[in-house]
Amino acid sequence: MINKIAHHLRKAHRFNLQPLYKRDIKRWRASFLHQTIITNNKPHVLAIAHAQMIDQALKNKEEFQKVSEAIRFDFFDIWQDMEYAKRNEFLLLNMTSFYENACVMDFENEQILVPFFDPLLNALMMKRPAVFDLPQYFKLYKDYKGNCVDPLKTYGLSLLHSPFYPFTHLHSLNHEHVFYDAQHHALLHCEGIAFKEVYALYEPIDDATILKELSLALLNHDLVEFTRLGVHHQLFHPNLLNKCDKALRKRKKGA
Repeated sequence: MINKIAHHLRKAHRFNLQPLYKRDIKRWRASFLHQTIITNNKPHVLAIAHAQMIDQALKNKEEFQKVSEAIRFDFFDIWQDMEYAKRNEFLLLNMTSFYENACVMDFENEQILVPFFDPLLNALMMKRPAVFDLPQYFKLYKDYKGNCVDPLKTYGLSLLHSPFYPFTHLHSLNHEHVFYDAQHHALLHCEGIAFKEVYALYEPIDDATILKELSLALLNHDLVEFTRLGVHHQLFHPNLLNKCDKALRKRKKGA
C-alpha cells in the first residue's frame, strides 16, 4: 500500500482536476500555443498549470498591446512628430502602471512578460516599446506563430519558480524538486521540468516545517517516512489514516 501511496491519496481525496477544467481543456486542445502541452482529455496537474501559464502570457501580451496602442491613439496628433527616443520615453512613462502590475519573471537580468517569446523580444517589450511602431514588429500583434518559443525549454526551472505558476518551491535535491500547490493542497514531485507524481493532501497546510519534512521524504524516495508524517500530522482522509497506520505497524513488525 505504501508503495502506491500517491494513488491512494488521489482516490481517497477525490483528486481529479479534469471535471474542474473541462471547458478549459477543450479550449486548450484547440489552441496552437497549448496543444503541445494538453495532449489529451486527462492532463496531469502540472500540465494544467503549464496551460494556465500560457493563458497568463497571452493576457500580458494583449494588455501590453491595448495599453501601448491607447497611448498612441490618445496622442496621435503629436505622435508622428516625435523622434523614436522620445516616443519610447513617453511610452515607458505612461505604461508604468502596466509594468508594475503585470505578471513578470526575472531571467538572466531581463524581465520576461510573455514566456512564449524569447528574451530579446521580451526585452523590447519591457524597455523599448516604441519599436512596435515598426511594421515588422507590429505584425507580432496579429501574426506571431512563427516567433513563438517553447517556454519550458527556453526558461526551464526559472519559469516554474516564477509568478506564472501558483506553486511554492519547497526543496530540491539532485535535479529533483518538490512544489506545493496551495490551491489544490497537493505536493508536486518533478525531475527537472518533467512531472513525476502528485501527492494530494486532505486539507491545506500552512506549516512550513511540515511541508519541508514531506518534501525531503519525497526527494529521498522514502515513502515510508512520507506516510508516517502524513499519519502523524493527520494529513490524509480519516479512512486512509487508519489503513496507513496499519500498514506502517505491519511493516515495522516485519522489519
